[in-house]
Amino acid sequence: MSGEPLALPNMKVLVVDDTATNRQILQAFLRKLKFVVISADDGAQAVDRFRDEQPDIVLMDVMMPVMDGFTTCVKL
Repeated sequence: MSGEPLALPNMKVLVVDDTATNRQILQAFLRKLKFVVISADDGAQAVDRFRDEQPDIVLMDVMMPVMDGFTTCVKL
C-alpha cells in the first residue's frame, strides 16, 4: 500500500457550517479525495441542498443560525 488515503470518487458530501473558513477547509480536503462537495451556510439551506442534490453523507455543525444542526437532522 502506498499510504494514500482511500478516495471515493463521485460520492457527494454536503458540508454545512455557518463559518466560511470551516467550509472552505473541508471542501479543499474532500475535493483532494475526489469527493463532490456541496455546501450550505445553515440548516435551512442544508435541507434545500439535501433535497436537490441527494448527497451520500452530510458533515454538519451543530450550532448555526436559522436552523441548528439537531433540528436539521430531524428534517433530513
